[in-house]
Amino acid sequence: MKPLSRAAPPAAIAIGLELRTARLRAKFGVRQLARRADVNPAQLSSWELGERIPSPDYVSFLVGLLHLPTTEYRRLRSLAADARRENHIEPEQDAAERLAAAYEHMAYRIVEWVPAFIPTRLQSPEYAQERQEQTTSTDLDQEPQSGRLELDPLPLPNPLTRESFLSMRSVRNPVLSRTAMITQNELLLRLLHHSRERICLVTADPGDLPAFAVYQIRGRTPTVALQQAGCTVYLTSDQATGAYLRAARRFASEALTPAQTADAIKRAVHDLSTDRPYQRLSETTSRSGISATGHH
Repeated sequence: MKPLSRAAPPAAIAIGLELRTARLRAKFGVRQLARRADVNPAQLSSWELGERIPSPDYVSFLVGLLHLPTTEYRRLRSLAADARRENHIEPEQDAAERLAAAYEHMAYRIVEWVPAFIPTRLQSPEYAQERQEQTTSTDLDQEPQSGRLELDPLPLPNPLTRESFLSMRSVRNPVLSRTAMITQNELLLRLLHHSRERICLVTADPGDLPAFAVYQIRGRTPTVALQQAGCTVYLTSDQATGAYLRAARRFASEALTPAQTADAIKRAVHDLSTDRPYQRLSETTSRSGISATGHH
């Protein structure tokens, strides 16, 4: 069996995403920009996909050709100078969102853990539908469609499978009002019935494990995006990702099925609607022997 290659460093993914976004905004095709930069189009594509890391000097050259502002020049050159580091912190909100979108488009499978709040992504059914309906057809010189540049920074290489594991606190959160929780739970029920995404509740206590997502990309080791302290920490080293990969496997083995999850959410909506104790959990959450502690 051929061993997997190392995960692409998040900084390399970020550089590639920024270069591709700038290229599309400047209305250059890959071949057109490659001719101007005197590089092979395949090499430019590998930079944009984060498969290879351009030197800081080449990044500066491309930034000049694309007429990016000084702030972007400094940011990209700084990323290029340190792009071979394994882990990466991205505190800037817009850049973090674009980097997350890049990983979504490159991954064939995403496993997500949400410890408290329903993620913003799941609060918009259009988002899930948009991600699932994207096709794999791309063209090197295809121009972006109006208004879709930020949504689709990279072509989807293969069908995306996503599993979202939510804690019971996600559907019975004392921080939110009853009305807000009922609205979000009803939305989750609709997603369970109409989305191809697998959404499951984890009834076991996971401790203080923060929100994270595992991005699996063909031919590469997984990347973990850890949400913590208002920023995203991207982990690619085996030592850094190990605990989160083990947690993802644990959730997959302990979580309720989608059908059991729907039943639990319906009970939560009923309890919230009838003013039952806000934190009260059902003693039995499964038809197949999974108790409220999550063990078989």
